[in-house]
Amino acid sequence: MVASSVDMAVLEMAHRWQKTLVAGTSACERLAAVEVPSMPQQTLASRVDRLERRVESLEALPERMDRLESQFLQFRDEVRSEFSAVRDEIRAGDQGLGGEIRAVDKSLRAEIRAVDENLRAEIRALDENLRAEIRTVDENLWAEIRTVDENLRVEIRAGDEETRRQMRVLHEDVIARLSLIQEQKRHRSANHTRGPRLK
Repeated sequence: MVASSVDMAVLEMAHRWQKTLVAGTSACERLAAVEVPSMPQQTLASRVDRLERRVESLEALPERMDRLESQFLQFRDEVRSEFSAVRDEIRAGDQGLGGEIRAVDKSLRAEIRAVDENLRAEIRALDENLRAEIRTVDENLWAEIRTVDENLRVEIRAGDEETRRQMRVLHEDVIARLSLIQEQKRHRSANHTRGPRLK
C-alpha cells in the first residue's frame, strides 16, 4: 500500500511537469508566430535580441526538464528505498515483538506448570496427612470401642454373677423357710394326733 501511494504521487508530479513543458513549448510557438510590425531598426534589433534570448532560454527548457526528471527519478528511488527501509524496520520490529511475545508465553507457561506441580504436590501431601490422621482417629476410636465393650462385658458378667449369687441366697432362704414351715406343720400334726393329756 505504501509503494502504491508513492507511485501515485510520483505519477502526479510527472504529469504536472509534463503540463509545464507543454505550456513552455506552446508559448515558444506562439512567440514564433507573432508578426513583428515594422519599427525603427534599432528598436527591432533589440527586440529580436531579447526574443532570441527568450527562445534560447525556452530551448534550454527541455534540458532542464530532463534534469528535473532525473532528479525526480532519483528522488523516487530514494523514497522507495526509504519506504523499503521503513518496511524492513517494521518487519524486524514485528519479528522482535513476536519473539518477545513467544518468550513471555513460554516463561508464563513454565511458571504455570511449576505452580501447578507445586499445588498438586501440596494437595497430595495434605491428602496423605489427612488419610493418616483419619486412620489414627479410626484406630483410636476402635480401640476405645473395644475397651468400652470389654468393660461392659466384664461389668455384665460381674452383675450376672452377683444376680446369680443373690438368687441362690434367696433360693436357699426360701428352701429353708419352706423346710421350717413343713417342720412346724409336722410338729403341729403330731401334737394334734396325740390329743390332750388327762389330769
